[in-house]
Amino acid sequence: MNFIKIRSKYLGEIEIEGDQTVCFPQGLPAFEEERQFVIIPFAADSPFFYLQAVNNEQLCFILADIFTFFPAYEIELNDRDLQRLKINVGSEAYLNVFAVLTVPEICAETTANLMAPVIINFDRQVGMQYIPRLLRYHSKYPLFEESILGPIQGVR
Repeated sequence: MNFIKIRSKYLGEIEIEGDQTVCFPQGLPAFEEERQFVIIPFAADSPFFYLQAVNNEQLCFILADIFTFFPAYEIELNDRDLQRLKINVGSEAYLNVFAVLTVPEICAETTANLMAPVIINFDRQVGMQYIPRLLRYHSKYPLFEESILGPIQGVR
């Protein structure tokens, strides 16, 4: 196995398998020069992940599995988007869809960007940040709704 060491502003120095990296051929908006990332779960079976740039320890996003928090979320990918994700048109593929989170000092006020999800085809280790032409969602959805979850214990 081919292991590489990377540095992360949140995780310090970590060792990952080289085949764990995900290529974003167009980079991410505002970070187009960074193309190699690794996705690291917070814990086993956690809906939260780090999206860490392989070559820039300061570039790390916090992601959440969209469907865990927003089960009715929908996106429509066109043929060009499917090609970017290395999916043959008409074939079946499993894609992971993540929201980029904004985590303020008061964790209970965390918001999810549903306007521009990160989509990853782990079978081909390729991803993209999807920005639709028609905006159905916005970038600041509350992740923790008290009306749905009740008060969140231990979080102010």
